[in-house]
Amino acid sequence: MVVDAILYMYAISLSAGLGLVTAVLIGLKIYNRKPKNKQQRDVIG
Repeated sequence: MVVDAILYMYAISLSAGLGLVTAVLIGLKIYNRKPKNKQQRDVIG
């Protein structure tokens, strides 16, 4: 039962991490889509 709890917590943390990464990537895409702040966009790449 302890192993099941550990695996469950690991699955939750993994899914939360993936959700956070996807949210950051979507935010960067939306930020890069804006025409203003070209210098900052060039620095980010």
